[in-house]
Amino acid sequence: MQIAWLSDTFEQNNGVATYLQETLPMLIKKADVTLYTGRITKKYDFPTVSLSSFSDPLTPQYDVILPPSKPIKCDVVHAHSQYSLGIFASKFKVPKVITAHFIPLHSLEFMFGSNPPKMLEEGMWKYEIWLLNQFDRVVTQTEAGREMFQKRGLKRKVEIIPNGINLDNYKNATGERFRKKYNIDKEFALFIGRLDASKQPEWIIEIAKKIPSMQFLISGNGTLEAKLKAAAPKNVQFLPRLPRQDLLDSYAACTALMMPSLIETEGLVAQEAMACGAPVLISDLDILKEVVGKGGFSCKTPNDMKEKLSDIFANKSMQQEMREKAKEEIKKRDINLSIEKLVKLYGSLV
Repeated sequence: MQIAWLSDTFEQNNGVATYLQETLPMLIKKADVTLYTGRITKKYDFPTVSLSSFSDPLTPQYDVILPPSKPIKCDVVHAHSQYSLGIFASKFKVPKVITAHFIPLHSLEFMFGSNPPKMLEEGMWKYEIWLLNQFDRVVTQTEAGREMFQKRGLKRKVEIIPNGINLDNYKNATGERFRKKYNIDKEFALFIGRLDASKQPEWIIEIAKKIPSMQFLISGNGTLEAKLKAAAPKNVQFLPRLPRQDLLDSYAACTALMMPSLIETEGLVAQEAMACGAPVLISDLDILKEVVGKGGFSCKTPNDMKEKLSDIFANKSMQQEMREKAKEEIKKRDINLSIEKLVKLYGSLV
């Protein structure tokens, strides 16, 4: 059984690319799968095909991919794109699967900043739901995610398959290495992610002002970066996007990860942090609550998050207990379980 995976992103720095790079080396051991994508600059342990493409004029690090004129030969196609490759995959005559990785607001924030046009957002939602309904199966990563898409009009059968975390890749995370490299000698709370309105990074600034004795690290960039830096108190330190090993080390070093997102499809950052033993403080979002479980606390307001963060900092036994719970909870999203579900899904379609 030949399976074609199609994605417009692969070597870029984002959650979908990380998912592909972690999953495909393991999936290839269980299934005959080939990745079709844009630019490929390295050699991988699984078959890849670089399709014709050119750099996106607005975001040169990404590709605009030109689909082949003829269908790809395969028994099952699995799309990880809502762009040209997603449309291309929807026309295949073989069983078709698509993973719902995408939320329109995330793309619109890049183009329009903190207040994208609501009419355009609704139009993009209609397009995405239309595209998902062209496939035989839709994969969402959580039950709450399935409900979100179904409320928007998704009609196709949904399979709940977490993207999955390869826990072996997180065992070497070392907090001391991060502290030494970045000259950090205090306990700190961490925010990793895009500095856009949907991630609500202003919560971090508000909380930091109320707890001047604590240190806060923010790593990322986005439309709110300048505004956040201008408003930040002295106990907030900004870092650029971290190299992969430094990122994992930062999770191991922090006392807690803060993730007050308005909307997510799964929350890769929360899962990575948990895999490194960091408790996670999240917004009161059903998708994140399902993912984090007992590995953290949900918070309805910035003040609620401030109180829970203060408790974790003040109580060393709670810190240790939460670290253990985070590592135990993330086992439910082990990538091996996800791969078993994918293989079973493909087998049921042919």
